[in-house]
Amino acid sequence: MRTTIVPVITFLFAACGVSLILAASPWAYVVPESDTFPTPPVRGNWLDSRRPEDVQLKLGAAVTNAQCVQLRYGSPDSVRVATMVVVVDGKPRLYVDANRDRIVDEKDLIAGLGPTWRLRLPYERTTEIPESPDYIDRTVEIRVHHSGKTIGVSTIGFLEHEVELNGRRYSARMVDGDVSGRFGDADDRLWIDLDQDGTWDRFLEQFPSRPIVRVAGRRYALLGDERGERFSLSELTGAGTVELQLATRGRGKPKEYRALLVGVDQTAISFGNDDGPVEVSVGRYRLGTLSVKYDDADGGPAWNFAFSGGGSGAAWYEVKREERCLIEPLTDLKLVAHIEDHGAAYRPGDFVGVVPRLYSATGLTINSCTRGTLQPWQSGSGPCALVQLCQDDGQVAAAQSGFA
Repeated sequence: MRTTIVPVITFLFAACGVSLILAASPWAYVVPESDTFPTPPVRGNWLDSRRPEDVQLKLGAAVTNAQCVQLRYGSPDSVRVATMVVVVDGKPRLYVDANRDRIVDEKDLIAGLGPTWRLRLPYERTTEIPESPDYIDRTVEIRVHHSGKTIGVSTIGFLEHEVELNGRRYSARMVDGDVSGRFGDADDRLWIDLDQDGTWDRFLEQFPSRPIVRVAGRRYALLGDERGERFSLSELTGAGTVELQLATRGRGKPKEYRALLVGVDQTAISFGNDDGPVEVSVGRYRLGTLSVKYDDADGGPAWNFAFSGGGSGAAWYEVKREERCLIEPLTDLKLVAHIEDHGAAYRPGDFVGVVPRLYSATGLTINSCTRGTLQPWQSGSGPCALVQLCQDDGQVAAAQSGFA
């Protein structure tokens, strides 16, 4: 039974009467040969002696002191990267399942003595079933802390292009602040060489990757695309505000969220709960992705949900000048079981593919649902759907399916 639910992406272009204003070509991913650019942000991850149940170890000798962590380096529903630290003769060895086959073997050993390693780790961008994911080249650095309890991970390099401000072009770079492999998220950083001297001042030329960027006293909308490859700045002359109102039950309220707002012109704006109501250019938007975390009303582990939007059922919202646009994305949830087209009548013994999908009335589809940490150790620890095939005289078959 297929268990992975992936985003359905649909773009509306110039037919809607809106011209594209993003960069004509994708920003180039650059890994500099020298370290003159400021150090990239580092994200800490706790190591754990428990190995994920679905990860196989195929090492030459028995491993008794392995410390593990799973890294989400890609779309919210991408396959997590199993990472293992093994101490041999007092020195750490690093294994990274970069091909995401959930098998850790000697081919996954990263060369070098540590405690710092630099390696190529592709960003996995999932696509609509049954299409295969895209793998986009990235370089990361992993460092084992001297305590042996955590590792720090950072994306090395940046996206580079030019942006236009007041009719002049400036060199610009985008840095992966949340270490997800995607650029343009709410925690990423935009750098602009305002004095055009070829150096980068961390105080005067670094800006939050937020919907609104203030440069030299003026406000600009930072626009990107869903792939995180093209960006531009557009001076904000007409704007409204967007506010999310997330459905709640009982005492539960959303603790945090991250959302990607997509316009009809392919532009994308990333924001989170720390931003509150966000100011955006007037126009029509839909939700591209939404990740939300709820505290459990009864004091249990937190609930984590990841949704994606798009497709013919996507809800579009009109943002008008100096008005508030309220979006309620998680209303009227509906669970549907899609049966794959067999092309003929089923016979005893045939495989029946059933894909459970949870939809909202606004066209969002759930990608994952977990409890506790955002990277659970047990692959089956999250809530799941029970799919039963029945006929008049009783049940024929049943199986459980998760969402990621």
